[in-house]
Amino acid sequence: RLESSCKTYETDLIISEFSLVDGYEYEFLDEVIVKGKSEPVKIYTIQK
Repeated sequence: RLESSCKTYETDLIISEFSLVDGYEYEFLDEVIVKGKSEPVKIYTIQK
């Protein structure tokens, strides 16, 4: 559901707030409504 947003945000990888793990630095991108959810989900990419 998030993969199609990669082009919009000009990044190769987008992950939701529910997939964050320690050991990486993330850059917040946006809050979006994903198909099948009623609440916004925070999306991030890994910092380069």
